[in-house]
Amino acid sequence: MTRISMIAAAAVVAALLVGGCASDAPMTTTNVSLGQQLIDLKDARDKGALSEKEYEKARDKIIDNAR
Repeated sequence: MTRISMIAAAAVVAALLVGGCASDAPMTTTNVSLGQQLIDLKDARDKGALSEKEYEKARDKIIDNAR
């Protein structure tokens, strides 16, 4: 995984954990498949960007949001 992909994966995780922002600016969304989100998350964990606990929490949130 490239450094940019790792940063993007970390940004996705941060957005999932934070769940919003205090700004009134409109938010844009990007459609990323559930599978790709999980792959990116696992790659971030494997590269050391996330701890196992952070990975599990973000993984569970991604899966819960898909239901």
